[in-house]
Amino acid sequence: MDAMGGAGKRHLVLVRAGEKSLHRQWLAGGAERSWDLIVSWYGDGEYEALADERVLRRKGGKWDVIHAHFAEMPELLANYTHFWLPDDDIATDGEAIDAMFALMEAEGLSIGQPALTPDSYFTYPHTLAASSFRLRYTSLVEVMMPCLTRDQMRRMLPHLANSSSGFGLDNVWARLEADNRYKAAIIDAVQMTHTRPVGKFLAGRLKSRGIDQREEGRRLRGRFGHRFRREFPCYGGVTAAGRPVRQLTTAWLMLKDYSRQRRRLVEPDTGRRFRRLFRFFYRPTTLAQLTENAGIAG
Repeated sequence: MDAMGGAGKRHLVLVRAGEKSLHRQWLAGGAERSWDLIVSWYGDGEYEALADERVLRRKGGKWDVIHAHFAEMPELLANYTHFWLPDDDIATDGEAIDAMFALMEAEGLSIGQPALTPDSYFTYPHTLAASSFRLRYTSLVEVMMPCLTRDQMRRMLPHLANSSSGFGLDNVWARLEADNRYKAAIIDAVQMTHTRPVGKFLAGRLKSRGIDQREEGRRLRGRFGHRFRREFPCYGGVTAAGRPVRQLTTAWLMLKDYSRQRRRLVEPDTGRRFRRLFRFFYRPTTLAQLTENAGIAG
């Protein structure tokens, strides 16, 4: 599988994978896939590729290695229109991945992510699925499983080279265009499950390499002069019935949805997380463009 991007496949899935990776589940369903799969293998053991995988073997973090792959294979940006860059502990299948790519195209999103099922481990509460919506527009897409267009990938690549952990990326990549309205979203119509506690495995790997993930985040935000401001991250959405709604209605529907599914939540201390989220339901979401070394434009 040396030649990729052929046979009408215009999307790429690139996963950093180890021995416990779930990525082979993704090949189930969606027989006529719109995407190719690159497995970037960091495991210690040997890996036997399937016929419809391309395997690249490299130790390191997630984002710095993704940068290296794109630097070594610049044809990837020419061959594909969208790039999904998930962690290897996402439970899903090919049909859901195809649906995600289709909605990215249909909605004209520059970056997005599938919503998390209620029984997922999560960092940001707003990434949990809200059943009232097809999607919710946001200023914060998590590093767990972002999907980027070719143009957004091109904008982000220079900032990945020195980022093993990805800390800080989620505060930056939804705000790189002159007009960032309705360009980034949590895609509720496509739900996937994050199966392992957030950050524990990554933190151990980075610590063994002497990498401070929080310092990586501070350096990245410093390059943009960006100071994190507590605010409500979803400023609007499109309901499951196709009705556009604004921030206050979005917050109200999210609160109702999350209240109904609270018994399925697996993360500890979820009450505190949700209180922090909805505390700022009234505060406008910041979407001004971030420009490197120049702070916030506009």
